[in-house]
This record gives sequence, structure tokens and C-alpha cells, in this order.
Amino acid sequence: MDRCKIDNFENNVIDLVAKIAPWFAPIPTAFLVGRATVEHLEWPVAIGILAGAVIESLGLVTCATALDLYQFNQNRRKNDPPAPFGLAVFLILIYFVVAVFLTIVLDIQPAWSLVAPAIFPLLSLVGVTEIALRKNYQDRIQKIANEKADRRAERQASSSNRRQDLQVPGQASLSDMLSKNGQLDMNLNKLQAGRKAKLDSRLDRLLDIYHTNPSLGISDVARLLNVSRQTIYSYLEQLEKAGKIRRTDQGIEVIE
Repeated sequence: MDRCKIDNFENNVIDLVAKIAPWFAPIPTAFLVGRATVEHLEWPVAIGILAGAVIESLGLVTCATALDLYQFNQNRRKNDPPAPFGLAVFLILIYFVVAVFLTIVLDIQPAWSLVAPAIFPLLSLVGVTEIALRKNYQDRIQKIANEKADRRAERQASSSNRRQDLQVPGQASLSDMLSKNGQLDMNLNKLQAGRKAKLDSRLDRLLDIYHTNPSLGISDVARLLNVSRQTIYSYLEQLEKAGKIRRTDQGIEVIE
């Protein structure tokens, strides 16, 4: 076996250990917490095991959340508000104090077991706050993804409009050819009138939507009209050229 294969094998083993070992790291502390709740608080063994598992799970999740928020702040755009990384660090400190109190302090000062149950409502508060932090982080990521999709759809709509403008001469020539046949010309007029009526109806509904809620997102409006975001951007460009709407920091303002 050559040295290159040995190095690859070692790297694979190290990567595997790095992925597995962190999941086993909380087990000793969970054991100590469970033992402390059974010995000092005189709780049933099953509750002690549950307490150890819950406390270490909170510690693991809180540390992971803090790292996610730190990474978000490092890579965030200038116009994005910073994530509450400081709050996540504070939750880590609470977890650390609780774990130390249960595993060390109670062994040194058993009399403090009388006040020890008061820390568990504090852990409940940590858990609820952790849920809110994770939800806030996921919303931030989803918002950025939606904004990227909206910008991509807007670029596609602008490109589509430019292609349509270039096709106008050809369409006019086709209309001239069809006008030579009276029946075809009549059918074409009906088709164009139907399309125009449908477009006018959608534009009117779009104006009504933004008149009621100027800050409504493009994705939400697209779902209401059952069309794509690209179509909504195209409609907005038409309305803006017609002087019926104005884009502001608060959203779309309908001009009366």
C-alpha cells in the first residue's frame, strides 16, 4: 500500500470520527446531570435520565445555533440586520451555569438542593427562546432566498419584454398579411380583444391588491393572481409606464 492510499485512509477515518464524536461528547455530562438529579433532588431514575438528556440537548442545539448566527453575520449583506448572536451566547452561558451547578456545586453544597428545582423553569425559558432564535434564523434565510428568486424573475421579465419589443415589427407584418382575408382578420381582432380584456382585468385586480396592501410581496401577489412572478414584474412595468403606480421604499403606491 503506497503512502498516498495510507494518507487517504487516515483522512477518511479522521473525517468519520469528526462527524461521530461530537454526538457522543454530551453523554458524560448528561450522565452526571442525571445522577445529580437522582441523588440530590431525589427524583426517579427515569426523570433523572430525561433531565440529563434535555439539558445536554439544549446545550448542543444552543451552541449550533450560535455558530449559525455567527456565520450569518459574517456573510450577511450590508442591508441585512445582524442576527442576535449575543443572545445565543447568553443562552450558552445559562446552559453552562446550570450544568456546572448540577454536576459540581451540589456535590460541594448538598444543602443547595432545596433551590435547585428553580433552575428548570429557567431551562424552559431557554428552550422557548431557542425555538424563537431558530425560527428567526430560518426566516432570514428564506427571505434572502425569496429576494434572490424575485430578482432573477425580474431580470427574466425585463429580458422577455425586450424580446417582445424586438418582435413588434414582425407581428405588425403578420397582421397586414392576415388582414387580406376578412374572416381571418375578424378572428384575429376577436382574439386580440379577448386577450386585452383578460390583461385589463388582471391589471385592474393588481391595482386593487396594491391599493389595499402596498407592501405585499411579489410572490404573494403571484399566488393571488395564479401567475408567475415574472408575469407580475411584467405587469408592474406596464402599469409604471402608464403612470398608474409608483415604486417606493414601502412597496407599490397606486396613483389615483
